[in-house]
Formats: sequence, C-alpha cells, structure tokens
Amino acid sequence: TEQSAAVPVRPPARARGAMWCSCCADDQAEEVVEIKLNSAFAASAVSHDESAKALLPRQNAGLIVQSPATEFTAFIDRDSADSPFGWTLDLMNETSMHIHALRPGQTPIQAYNARACPGQELKEGDHIIAVNGQTGNAKVLSDAMQMYPKAELRVRRPLRFICAMMRPAGKPMGVQVNYEDTGSTLLIRSIAPGFIKESGLDIRVGDRIHSVSGITGRPATLLKALQEETALVLVLSRA
Repeated sequence: TEQSAAVPVRPPARARGAMWCSCCADDQAEEVVEIKLNSAFAASAVSHDESAKALLPRQNAGLIVQSPATEFTAFIDRDSADSPFGWTLDLMNETSMHIHALRPGQTPIQAYNARACPGQELKEGDHIIAVNGQTGNAKVLSDAMQMYPKAELRVRRPLRFICAMMRPAGKPMGVQVNYEDTGSTLLIRSIAPGFIKESGLDIRVGDRIHSVSGITGRPATLLKALQEETALVLVLSRA
C-alpha cells in the first residue's frame, strides 16, 4: 500500500495520505549532478557511511558523487501473458516502474540476466520506462506488460548520488515523501520551505532516498532516521 509522510524535526505518529508539516551496444544518456556541501557540513557526517566517506574529496568541499544514468533494452520471454516475470515492482513513479526486488530461481527475468551483456542485467533499483514501445505512467506500463508473453523493455539505470548535511536546530526538512510498506526507499513527493531547500543541494521531487546515514531498511526505518539523525548522509537516485 502506498503511503505518504512529511519529515518533521522530531518524529510524530505516521499517518496515511498527505501530511503537511511522500544486442550489447546501446546508447547511453549521462547526467552530471554537481552537489555542493552545505556550509555547516562536518566530516563526522559521513562517518556513518563508509561508502560516502570514501567518495568525499580530500578538501571536504565541492562534493560530486555519482554513477551516470544509462539506458538499455531488455527482451523478456515468458511462456504466456499470464506467467509471472519474477520481480516485485514499485508503481509510485509517474513515468516508470521501479524494480523493487528480483525473485530467485528459474524466472523469465533470471533467464534474461543469464544471457544479458555485461552491465545490462536487470537489477533492483532499475526503472522500466517503456514496454513494447509504449510509454506512460506506471499503470499504463504495467497493463502493456501483461498483454503479450514477450516484452521489449526500455530500462533506465538511474543516476546515484550522495548528499551530506548537518540538521540545523529547530528547522524542518520540508520534504514530503511517498512509500510502500514493503518497499525499501522513500520517493520525494514535494519540497517545501525547510533546510533541504535552503541548503542549495541538488535534491529534487522524484528523487528516491535509499539510505540515511548508513541506515537502510523498510520505509519506517528510513523515516525514523530522517527524523532523528543530526548528521545526514543521504544516498539518492534519480531516474
């Protein structure tokens, strides 16, 4: 079930609904995101996340952390249009389907991955942006995927980046997020006045939060960390 929540200074009870305070050669599309450290940033902020710490420049100023976005096409064969693909999808995005998890065993997705070119295997976190040439919102894509046993999927592997900042005392984040109870990310739905907007960091509506100061898990765990951590290291993706 999709949920929505705002991120306040300290955690209130979570509520449903809106809250005001959720072939091998292929072309690649790259996006570079310049991410500047907040002026109040302290090096201790990244001590929670070794992967973030390793990516910090030595001068601790002017942070750019990214893996570029790429696109490729995946051809999936199923026995019938009713056969499962072998994945769990998150349908919160407006223009794509987000792969939440891949199921183990003999599935059409695992069969594709076994023969895929290196770097073009389907992974958790990938986005399906077109199905058999059809684009649209997640429901349109999901419906198109169920029409035929064979599916030509246009896949976007999102940009991944890290933002680090210290939480100013007494200021809200100003971020509202959507999430699914069984998921593992928070989808930024809106950015209102607050320290995220004032920080100047390149965080946008539609970005997904994957971890908070090294903490991963279900959305409830991520929300708790967002509400309680003082030194914030956010690992995000952008499709």
